[in-house]
This record gives sequence, structure tokens and C-alpha cells, in this order.
Amino acid sequence: MTNASTKPPQLFYWALLVTSCASFVGSLLIMCSWLFPKCRSKTRKLVVILSVTDFFSSICYILGVVLIGYYEGKNTNDVHTVCRFLAPFNIFFTCSSFLWTACIAVHLYISVRRGTNSSYTTIYHIISWGYPLATLITVFATRSGDRADTQTYWCFIAAFSSKVKWLLLRSMTVYLPLVISWFIALVFYLLTRFRLNSEFKQQEIVALRVKSHFNLSTKLTFIPLV
Repeated sequence: MTNASTKPPQLFYWALLVTSCASFVGSLLIMCSWLFPKCRSKTRKLVVILSVTDFFSSICYILGVVLIGYYEGKNTNDVHTVCRFLAPFNIFFTCSSFLWTACIAVHLYISVRRGTNSSYTTIYHIISWGYPLATLITVFATRSGDRADTQTYWCFIAAFSSKVKWLLLRSMTVYLPLVISWFIALVFYLLTRFRLNSEFKQQEIVALRVKSHFNLSTKLTFIPLV
């Protein structure tokens, strides 16, 4: 077992536990909203799917935090055994959550751009489940998950002798999906906002033209009468 002195401060432990529990509750509430027929739109469906990934990811974090915190300072390999199981699935659902966030941003932009709730759900599923599944298969195929990292307060794959291989695996499973998803979400949310602002301005111009037309018609009606 890793020495507890190498771990982050105890405050980090409680912060991670509280945020994981909050994510668990929030995801569960959003998932339950699908039970109401009025909430079953295409966009809400994507949000519910995102909540499913966050739901299972939060479970992995909560279990890891509780187990590592409970076994801290004790001479046992139980936590390593559980973490070897949790770490790959935590990576899978976390990676999927990143990608679903990007897909929702793209979906909102397409819906606003075309004026209809266009659906590319199949493509979103292929991307958001396919890539994490490929990383999960890679972890098991290369036996990278044979050792668990418990130096932090969550379960992750432990570093191995080849630093290049370790950095590559960590980049492909966490950093690359995170950065790409963040960039895509940022760009498409900005494009969506720009598109909405343009439409609002056009509507304001149309409203002003209608008002001007009404005032002109009123004048053309009443001037002859006067």
C-alpha cells in the first residue's frame, strides 16, 4: 500500500467525495426526468445519455474514494484488487462523458442552424461509445490494468516501467478526449450563440419594419380623413 504521506491533503479527499456524490444525485435526477413524456425531446435524450455516463463515472469515483480512504494505512491488497476493476471502467465512462458533451454542442448548433431538431444520434453513439470501448479493449489487451494506482483518492491505472507507453495511454484515455471535447464544445457553443444573436437581431429588425409599416399605414389612412 502506498504511503499515506504521498497522498493529496485530506481536504481533497472530502472535496472529491462531495463532488462525486453531487454528480451521482444530479445525474440520477436527470435520468429520472426521462420518465415524463413532455421531457422526451431529442436534445433531452442526449443529455440523459450524458447523465448515464456521469452516473456510472461518479459511482466509480465514490467507490474508489471510499475504499482508498477506508484502507488507508492498512496492510491489505483488497483495495488494489477492486481498483484494478474500477480503473478501466472509470476511464471508459469518463472518456464517454467528454465525447457526449462535445456531441451535444454539435447537436445544438445543427438544430439552430437548420431550424429543425436534426438527429445524428447514430453517429454520436458510434463516436461516444466506440472510442472509449477501443481504449477499454486496449487497456485489457495490453494488461495495462494489472496494477492499480492508489496514490490519489481515486482508482486509476498505475504507472509502469515505460514512461512513453504510460504517457501515451494516459493521453489517449484522458487528456486527448478531454482537450478535443472541450475545444469542440467551446467552438460550437460560441457558434450557436452567434447564430442565435444574429437571428434575434433579424427578428428585431423585422419587428421594427412591421411597426414602421403599421405607423405608415395608419398615417396614410388618417391623413386623407383629416
